[in-house]
Amino acid sequence: MQPRNAYASHTTQVVDGDHGDRCHHARCAVPQAGAQTPTARSIAREAFVYGLPIVAIYETLCKQAVDREGTDFKAPFNAIGHSFQVAKPQDKQFVTPNSDTPYSYVRMDLRAEPVVITMPKIVYSDGA
Repeated sequence: MQPRNAYASHTTQVVDGDHGDRCHHARCAVPQAGAQTPTARSIAREAFVYGLPIVAIYETLCKQAVDREGTDFKAPFNAIGHSFQVAKPQDKQFVTPNSDTPYSYVRMDLRAEPVVITMPKIVYSDGA
């Protein structure tokens, strides 16, 4: 059987528990630690350090502005959504949400044109 990718030629470990103790599917193949070189480790470390934040931000964007059926959906693009309750320990939209702060969300799509946000005049009780 021919390997389907570069990882399949290495001894493999189980990535997910669905395939028993050892898996030889190309999609599950992971080189063992001994197969890595210092250069490969360095490249992997840099990919993780620089890649993880943008992937995490994109995941949050999709959950909050694209997946309308999801529990984390806040508002579609170019619309403001509000949380009407303060955060509870079960809320996972932030790593550490403030429990006494109401949040508003807006994801702006600026590819076609600028978006203008206008605020109503704030009238203070002292008349200023």
